[in-house]
Amino acid sequence: MVGAELLPNASAMSAAYFNAARVVGPAVAGLLISHLNVATVIVINAVSYLATVLSVLAMRPGELYRAAVRPRAAKIADGLRYTVRRPDLMRPIFLTGVLGLVGFNFQLTLPLLAKTEFHADSASFGLLSRWRWARWARRW
Repeated sequence: MVGAELLPNASAMSAAYFNAARVVGPAVAGLLISHLNVATVIVINAVSYLATVLSVLAMRPGELYRAAVRPRAAKIADGLRYTVRRPDLMRPIFLTGVLGLVGFNFQLTLPLLAKTEFHADSASFGLLSRWRWARWARRW
């Protein structure tokens, strides 16, 4: 959608939006559930996706960036061979894999931990989720 000169900015914005949604979303949902009911919060979440759908519908394909020359079709095996030969790439990929397996699953286990171990309601879960991210951010 953007040219090569804006690609790093677009990638950074995408990562920032994704991580901000992971931090703010559960906390806001927990607080909203405590004031409203679960069904209402699910409807609000569903309606929020309309912005994405409308944005995609508003795109004009003729104005999108297109590469002048398409590179030859690379295969997945080519990328894997290249990566395995580079130890400087293998370390961050391994670290990202471990963090992805452990860190992303924490969002699935935190609600269970809040309910079964702490016997917390939705508002407490929202605060617990917010506290966890605020504590992590202070370390960095």
